[in-house]
Amino acid sequence: MSTGDRVFSLEKQPAEKLTIGVDFANDLASGETISSAVVSAIDLSDGSDASAIVLTGLSGISTSVVSHTAKAGTDGKRYKITFRATTDAPHIFEADVIMTVREL
Repeated sequence: MSTGDRVFSLEKQPAEKLTIGVDFANDLASGETISSAVVSAIDLSDGSDASAIVLTGLSGISTSVVSHTAKAGTDGKRYKITFRATTDAPHIFEADVIMTVREL
């Protein structure tokens, strides 16, 4: 997922566990790299923090890409996963992934 757009969508089943990566290359100046990242999640039905429910492990950073593993979730719910990247410039860039959990 590249940040030419700022909001992405993803559908997964409750039992699936997958890594989501957001590429901030379009935002970075020549030679600029991501130095830290924070990934969080909220339940879109009530705005509550859902990070512990749908995120696991630590964020990964590879030059321009921030990745994190999504897990679980409740069938029929939608979650907003926010990727916030801080660069060595220091700039802060943000992108959101709307994740719908649906048992097929």
